[in-house]
Amino acid sequence: MTTTNRNDFSDLFDDMVEWLDLEPSHHAWAIIEEAARLQSISAQEPNNLHLAGRVYGMAAAVSVMYDREQGYGIDEANAQAWVQYVEDFAESNYEGGERIG
Repeated sequence: MTTTNRNDFSDLFDDMVEWLDLEPSHHAWAIIEEAARLQSISAQEPNNLHLAGRVYGMAAAVSVMYDREQGYGIDEANAQAWVQYVEDFAESNYEGGERIG
């Protein structure tokens, strides 16, 4: 994640993690975990648009869940914050598709 993106979204990350932890079905965490796993593979295959699209699609799905739960309505722009969260989470917890943490 670039410094600019970290600054843009860091204020959201705490709220995002809190929501993930409190989301009753825990489906959102499962989506984040799978997206992070795929992101860690995608980082090694930067031209693999299929993987990149899957990661973005999962981030968009969580964005919709989050927006609906928080009462914001569906704001597709928030998907970018979730993409950044997934990238950051993958860097810390996955390597080549394997959980390291």
